Parts: sequence; structure tokens; C-alpha cells
Amino acid sequence: KDYQSCNNLAYMYLEGKTVTQDFLKAKEYYNLACNGSYTPGCTGLGVLYLGGFIGKIDYIKSKKYFSKACDNNDAFACTQLGEQYRFGQGVEQNYFKAKSLYKKACDGNDAEGCIALADLYRNGQGVRQDYNKAVKLYKAQCDLNNSQGCATLGIFYYISGTKVAKTKKELITQFRNLNMAIIYSTKACDLGQMSSCTFLGVLYSEGIGAKKNNYKAKELFGRACDGQDIKGCELYKSLNEAGF
Repeated sequence: KDYQSCNNLAYMYLEGKTVTQDFLKAKEYYNLACNGSYTPGCTGLGVLYLGGFIGKIDYIKSKKYFSKACDNNDAFACTQLGEQYRFGQGVEQNYFKAKSLYKKACDGNDAEGCIALADLYRNGQGVRQDYNKAVKLYKAQCDLNNSQGCATLGIFYYISGTKVAKTKKELITQFRNLNMAIIYSTKACDLGQMSSCTFLGVLYSEGIGAKKNNYKAKELFGRACDGQDIKGCELYKSLNEAGF
């Protein structure tokens, strides 16, 4: 059998592309592909069980199929398995295992895995906290025009920082950089990350990192609202009613 074709057919049923959407048929064809040692078919089954497409969410079965696919170097499957360990979904929460899986995924060029690995370094979960490594990973994805990488980097530069005690009473923030927050949030917004458009609008409306400009903020909130970001709609309404 041509197991790649089985996998392709399963995806068509999953997405409802050129056929009537049918999750059970998707499962049937993904199962054929997986049993035929076509790794993406195993990943597809993991997605079905994790997403609750064929009944209740089943973390045990999603783990089974993501594990099989990850063992065969499917980077996306490694990321999804890492998520289960990071959040304790169907397994005991284990940041060290999550880190190992995210690294394998990132080494396999899965953007989501790289961003998740950066999150662990930022939060010090399963690794020594290291903002430099986190920034490097986020930036690498942003440079590849990954909107989530840019968005996270923008927020990171706004809110985070390594607190370094110069005296017992004095703390300075090393990483906070409002100019960089504006730059990366703008790129994320331009790449279609609507939450970044809203965040950027807030910075302009409050005059944080840029000259206060409610007209610019309103434009950004409107963009976010058009992109179905609820907060953007609410903030647009506030400025509109204020006469901007």
C-alpha cells in the first residue's frame, strides 16, 4: 500500500478539504499509515486524540502515538509530547523530560518546539534560568518570521529582566528594553499576531517606549479587532467613545 497516500487522505478528512469532514475516516486512514510505519500517520493519530476529535480528549493515547512518532524523529510530535510532560497531561509533570523533547524538536526545526524551549529557559523550568538563551531562541524564530517568536520577544523586553542586587535595597533590570519591545511587537503585529497589535496599541496609548499617540493606538486596536482579538475591540471602543 501507499501509506503516504493514506496519510494524505486522512488529512483531507480531518480538514474537510475536497471531502466531507469525517474524523472517524481520518482516524481509519491515519491508523493505516501508522501501522504501515509511515510516521506522520502516528502523529496524526496523536493529534486526533489530543484534540478530542473522536470523543473525549485521551492523553494516554496521544502520548502513545506522539512517542512513536518522536522516536522516529518527527519534530512536531516531539513538541506535542513535550507539552504533555510540561503540563502533566496524562503523565506526571516533568520539566526535564519536556526540555529534552523540546530540544529534539527544535533541533529538528520545529518552531513551536524552539519557542517552548525558550519558555523553559526564561522560566527556569527543568533548566538553569538563562535569559540569554531564551532571547537567542526567540530571536532565531522571529528572524524566520515566526510571529509567536516575535510576539513573545516583544513582551519579554517589556516585562522581564534579570534582577541583580547592587545593594540590599537596589535592584536593576538588565533586560528591560522598551525600544526593543516596540520593534518586536510591531513585527509580530505585521506578521498577523493580533494580540501583539493590541499590546502595541497599549504601549502607544500609554506612551510607553514611544511618544503617546492615541490615534496610532486606535488604529492598532482596530487592526486587532478586525483580526478577532476581543481586547482590541474593547480598547478601540474606549478610544472611539473618547473622541479619537
